[in-house]
Amino acid sequence: MNLTKVPTAEVAFLQATGYLVGELHQGFSYMIEALNLSRLANAVASVGIMRRAYTEAKATSRNAFDKQLTDFPIVRETLSTMAAKQEINLSTMFSIIQLMDQ
Repeated sequence: MNLTKVPTAEVAFLQATGYLVGELHQGFSYMIEALNLSRLANAVASVGIMRRAYTEAKATSRNAFDKQLTDFPIVRETLSTMAAKQEINLSTMFSIIQLMDQ
């Protein structure tokens, strides 16, 4: 099953009145700006989800072999990798925001 498909549809407005929004012949520029902002919003959400996943994984109180899972070296390594990736993505996101502000 391919879960990457997004359902789409067309809407037809019959006898509807249209109004100019913004400058004439600038619609494409407006759409590109909106697309870039939506990409940034998705990046912010993704970093937030990464942070939540890391926080939940780190705070686990599950035990195995009479030890907490976070006491095992391989789990610590995984948590360290998660934290590093999250910090890199967070830093990259703020760099992109700064570039977009310029």
